Amino acid sequence: MLDAREVRKGESTSRKRTNVPRNPSTLRGPHKETPQPLAILTETRGDPIITRHSRNKAFTIAAALTVTVVLAVSGCGGDGGGSRGSTETLVLAEPAKVTTFDPILAYQSTDLRAIDLIGGRLFSYDKDGTVGPGLAQSGTAAPDQLSWTFPLRPDLKFSDGSALTATDVVASLERVRTDPTNVYSALTSAWKLVSAVDPQTVRIDLNVPSPKLESVLSYPVTTIVPAAHAADPKFYNAPVSAGMFTLASWGGGAEAKFVRNENYWGAKPIVKNITMTGVTDNSTRISQVRSGQVNFAADISPSLIDQVTAPAKLVTAQLRGFYSLVPNNTVAPFNDFGVRKAISLAVDRDQINKIAWHGKSQPLAGFWPPNVDGYDKNVPTGRDLDGAKAALRGTPCEQGCTSDLYFTSGYPGEPEMATVIKQNLADIGITLNLQNLDPTTLYSRLADGKVPMAILLVWDYVNQPSGLLNYALQQGGSQANFSFYNSPEMNQLIDQANQQSGDQLKETLAKIDALFVKDVPYANLTPYPSFSAANLPEQGLVTESDSATYVFKLQ
Repeated sequence: MLDAREVRKGESTSRKRTNVPRNPSTLRGPHKETPQPLAILTETRGDPIITRHSRNKAFTIAAALTVTVVLAVSGCGGDGGGSRGSTETLVLAEPAKVTTFDPILAYQSTDLRAIDLIGGRLFSYDKDGTVGPGLAQSGTAAPDQLSWTFPLRPDLKFSDGSALTATDVVASLERVRTDPTNVYSALTSAWKLVSAVDPQTVRIDLNVPSPKLESVLSYPVTTIVPAAHAADPKFYNAPVSAGMFTLASWGGGAEAKFVRNENYWGAKPIVKNITMTGVTDNSTRISQVRSGQVNFAADISPSLIDQVTAPAKLVTAQLRGFYSLVPNNTVAPFNDFGVRKAISLAVDRDQINKIAWHGKSQPLAGFWPPNVDGYDKNVPTGRDLDGAKAALRGTPCEQGCTSDLYFTSGYPGEPEMATVIKQNLADIGITLNLQNLDPTTLYSRLADGKVPMAILLVWDYVNQPSGLLNYALQQGGSQANFSFYNSPEMNQLIDQANQQSGDQLKETLAKIDALFVKDVPYANLTPYPSFSAANLPEQGLVTESDSATYVFKLQ
């Protein structure tokens, strides 16, 4: 939900995550039961990724994807544990400051989580990744599966008290469908037209069947805003919203403040105020949690988890995504298949897991992570130096070569991974110069195609293939996880997967995995474990989530 986030303006995204949901029970027609509404914050990177996006951490995207936890705020009394927070106000320390509230442009983890705080969408997902109704009461597909209708809940309002109608939904989703700067455009490639049947009913016509449509409509990119302002870029500096919270102040600085949306359609969170502050240094975030200056610090480095001592508590989760070593496939020497294959064979994924993740993750060489449909435990992950050296024969790196390797210490584990990878590739004559950038600069350079090789994170919000596929393997805004990989065969398989379910989908996901291993557009390293530090005003307020979300307990 890649997830980095990370896109070229004017290009559509190939990806939800993004950063996208994957529970078949949510995709079969009208929803008859409404799950308890949840306030959601998504961490990705780059979609959208992860991506932390489904998102790359971007955010990936979405990816934009990125400590993922559920933050439940209870009204009961308890041990303060040294925290100066309360159920009135919580302070969340992010690895970067908020840079945008525009859903179609957000790909960094912090941006996605901030948008999730305020954004109302037709559907939503809970802490387990289950998709259910949000602003829409249900979704019903036509017999030919080429159109869906969505009746809205009655008497919906935006945070400023103005009515929310089908006109607003149409304007918001048509912008998502048609705006060329949308970093998640691949998610809507099946959409033909969004229209209003009447003031309370929305219809989406499709070019091809899209059985995961409700899941896509739970993604942050589909946030609904007032029709009169949907196309105005300045509106997103101080947006009116329809989620559990509304933006109180920001101004582009290090702090964004939110207040509870009293016009929210569902049960409201107990907590009234949220402050999101950007603190790039891991040790500082941890010390602020211990002192009670902040209540929750996401994305702490695994090398620092021993610093999470009382009254702070360590929170861990395993997200639906992966870390990758991503070469730009259009730049020499990485446009040579043999070089990419050698790199994948030479990296020691077991060593990366041991050093970067303290053994809390596992090696990964296939495309699908273990908690996502399509995962194949039989894809070899062991290091093969002889095979790597053989793959280099006849390539530009046969006698050695040099490249920059970009990463960011703003996200956990990346400095440690970079050090291991540098040592690994030296064994086959590839010399790496390590370049540590802040997340914003890194993803800006990635979007411009100026990075030869980088360590990137992609994750998705729910267990549904469209997000990871669109963020991490298709051309578009996130350029196949910034590998710029472009395979007609892969694109065809992805189109098939987006239209399939059941056994057909299972077979196609296996073909995608096999083609990824064969083409080696980049080298997956490990799934995405996340580590957070919490010091809440009451005990027992944080649980782990599989969906890269914060969930606030409701009144």
